[in-house]
Amino acid sequence: MSETLQVQLFLLRLKKMWNTPERVTLAPRQKNLQSMSTLGLSMSDVKNVCFGLQPGDRIAGPVLHDKGIDGEVWIFTPMYNGRKMYLKVFLTSENNQDYLQIISFHEEGMV
Repeated sequence: MSETLQVQLFLLRLKKMWNTPERVTLAPRQKNLQSMSTLGLSMSDVKNVCFGLQPGDRIAGPVLHDKGIDGEVWIFTPMYNGRKMYLKVFLTSENNQDYLQIISFHEEGMV
């Protein structure tokens, strides 16, 4: 399978996750919360970013979770409202159901 096709298939799966928002979570990391507050972003904006992702926005993935949890980690740097964002997501499956965790969602380069 080509790399572009692999990314496209992942993006379809990612977008489908938003049909069951109870299985989508945002990690309550300080960097995420601070960036979202500063930029006035909500989970609706996170969803919009996910729906706007293109294969060219990917900078890494799929890679293993650094804590050894089964699933795939993907990293994207899309533009959103004139800002380059950093989006790191973790997709895992349990009992034939996918779960998505937004590990990082903030402006790129934010320390």
